[in-house]
Amino acid sequence: MKTSWWANIIQLIKGLLPISIIIVLMLTLGHRSIVLNSTVHIGLYILTIGIGIAALFLRKKTQSWYPNIKKGFAAFILLNLFLSIPYFQNVEALRIYFFYGAALLGTLTLLLQPTSKDKTCLVSSHIAHRTSHDEPQSLNPTIPQSHNPTIPQSLNPSILALLLLSITILSLALRYWNLDFLDSYRDEDHHLSSARKLLENGTFQYGRGKLVTYCATFFIWLGQATSYHEYLHWGRIPSVIFGGLAAIPIYFLGRKISPTTGLIAALLWATSPWAIGVSKNMREHAYYVGIIVVFILIFMRLLEMLTTLKKEDTRYIILFVLLIANLMVYSFFIDRLSTLKVGGGLMAATLVGYGITHLKELFQIVKKHKWLVIVLVLFLVGFLLLVNRVKFLSFDKTFEVKWANTFLFPLADMPVHWWQSKLSNRLLVYLLFLIGMIGSLYTKTRYYFVNFIVVITIITGYYLFFDRYYSPKYIFYLLPYFIIIIAASINYCFHHFFQFEDRLFTNLSRFLLVGALVAIFNPITIKNSITNPTLTQNKALTTTGLVHHDKNQAISIFRDFKEVDFQNTKIISSVYDQALLHEYPALDTVYKYRYKSAARFQEVDSIMNANPNGWMILDSHRNGIWRKGFPQEKKAKFTRGNTVVSLISNKKNCQVYRWRTIITSKVISKQLPDSMLYKTNYVVDLSKPFAFSFWIKTRSENPGDAFIFGQLSENGLIFEQSSQGRFKINHGADLTTPSAETKSLNDGFWHHVVFYQYGGAKGSIYGYYIDGQKGNYDKLPVHKTAEKDIYINNTFDGQLQDMRLYYNMLSEEEIKNIFNQGIQKAEETIKSDLIFTAIPVE
Repeated sequence: MKTSWWANIIQLIKGLLPISIIIVLMLTLGHRSIVLNSTVHIGLYILTIGIGIAALFLRKKTQSWYPNIKKGFAAFILLNLFLSIPYFQNVEALRIYFFYGAALLGTLTLLLQPTSKDKTCLVSSHIAHRTSHDEPQSLNPTIPQSHNPTIPQSLNPSILALLLLSITILSLALRYWNLDFLDSYRDEDHHLSSARKLLENGTFQYGRGKLVTYCATFFIWLGQATSYHEYLHWGRIPSVIFGGLAAIPIYFLGRKISPTTGLIAALLWATSPWAIGVSKNMREHAYYVGIIVVFILIFMRLLEMLTTLKKEDTRYIILFVLLIANLMVYSFFIDRLSTLKVGGGLMAATLVGYGITHLKELFQIVKKHKWLVIVLVLFLVGFLLLVNRVKFLSFDKTFEVKWANTFLFPLADMPVHWWQSKLSNRLLVYLLFLIGMIGSLYTKTRYYFVNFIVVITIITGYYLFFDRYYSPKYIFYLLPYFIIIIAASINYCFHHFFQFEDRLFTNLSRFLLVGALVAIFNPITIKNSITNPTLTQNKALTTTGLVHHDKNQAISIFRDFKEVDFQNTKIISSVYDQALLHEYPALDTVYKYRYKSAARFQEVDSIMNANPNGWMILDSHRNGIWRKGFPQEKKAKFTRGNTVVSLISNKKNCQVYRWRTIITSKVISKQLPDSMLYKTNYVVDLSKPFAFSFWIKTRSENPGDAFIFGQLSENGLIFEQSSQGRFKINHGADLTTPSAETKSLNDGFWHHVVFYQYGGAKGSIYGYYIDGQKGNYDKLPVHKTAEKDIYINNTFDGQLQDMRLYYNMLSEEEIKNIFNQGIQKAEETIKSDLIFTAIPVE
């Protein structure tokens, strides 16, 4: 009697375990829309428990119901799947009841599952029933004849190999299809740049995912790529290969549940929009997922050998331990910046899952070999030490439910799985989990729960401890486990829950099941994710959560430039720098726009002040979406530092700005029009602070006036040079006050002059910097107002160069930088007869 009660309790725990796990997942990691219905969920859960207990303890009376309960469970599975199709969104309010209907019948399927004694009685009864009708004697197909699927046993190894090969070819083809549809996202550019440097110089500096760089470089060399987009195409092919071939180890991992599960898992991997999207990028995620699964298989085999601890396995145990140790060293110490270290977390979660599902065997082996306790302790200590090296783990963080939504919520914006984006069933994944757990307990397949525990453990770990912004790529390595438990659920449906006495009924229900699965695991969704992927509000791909930028928007700007035109062209860029340097290696300098820096605007000001003209090419995310940035209005014109900046183009999330503080860059030596004054296209507001920078060279004792700002009769000013070659300012013909003369500059060498004026009010300070050193200064004798045209005097006897107008004051440091840049360009001292390189001006 005691044994019967204990058996009933075990059966009760077993029967209620799936729905109990599901309700905990819903209320802890579930989407907000699910948690809001917590009262209804709890009420239906309690009702399921009550009915289950009643059915179990009335087992003798309810046992005959078992075949119909199993049929009802299959019917409710179909009902839930078909109502997941968008055409049935009007039943959303009732969906929760359909779900718990399936949960109740699935629970009863486990609770009333015939024991060995029950099977004998039912079989005898069934034979007698058949005999009384003079029909062939056969066992009731509703009674499991084996805990292993029947169909996979009929597939010989050759057929399995052929199917796996076909799925692998499909996996590779889907990843290569439309490979060049999108330009690179930011992280790919690092590998492209490193590949270029490796081919040119034999070395590179980028330290993350070196395997990616080496493989990409080999294929770039193999394809004889030259242009940026050719580099991108050939560099992505290894990602396609690694990502496509990952279907093979995923098959073997799923095969631990059953061969059919392995094949379904490989097919789901081959067609996963998320996995396909990742494999189209030149990043370590496409490479490492297959490698990690291979090592997980090695780790599981190691655990199996440790469970039995046979003498003949000793050398394999040592080999596997060394392989895993090398992977951990490589992950945490060599390629420590990559996400490969997630493999350590997956192994730890696998150990937890294996330990829970094989507790009895492990207890017996540890009892026999106590030294294994020391090994386990050392493993845990080592794992904790490695975890301490992970950068983004924290106990003090804001919980982010998006990590759970990645897998548990089919209506999430990203990443896209196989089901339609407009799917109406928020409980679909929980239903598939429920089927898988019931099927695993029904067939006593422990490896399903190993994979399930890994998925839930890792999701919970990210939810509780991962302290970085949400991006699917960080949790991508969990996808193979998720795929396997989904594949197992599909397998259990076909081979156990949709297997009935009536063959016609069995075939019809399986046909309907296929139709429902095709509608949910929609081929159109898979195709669209490859040919026309949609974007989130943040302009990220829904398949991967990554943001790609059209590099042609930046590259096309300089296509008409000649190589010599790049020689003093300064570029400030965000994600376009590597593409520009690749296509135009003659570019003088590309400054990185550090959008995360609080001083980013000051850095831009400094670059613009120190360089007479240039381009700023930014992307919308770093320039306004992720951080406050620069104006993006059509034909925007604004001031940065001492520079006027204009928006030239704003297409495809790429903003192109140009700044020009230079009036002319050509050396002027009596090459002006015949008229005495040459009017430039620039004006200066004499009422506001400004600075005027130029280089001058003359030997004349009386070179004449160099520049005129407006007419003297209009309250302008003239740059005059005295007979000693000294500059002074003439504020008007009737004003004879001192004019802050400079030292003599008519020695035949180039000199740098900066004239500054603090403002137009009478008494404001104005003065000079000569060759980077502060010179004389004075005060305005009269008020200066309004904007004045800038003229160059055609009769000036000398040469002028690199004239720049700044619409603000320059600091002493900025003036010295401009002066030093002039010297550096010439690679000579200022006391030389140099000619500065011309800068292109529109």
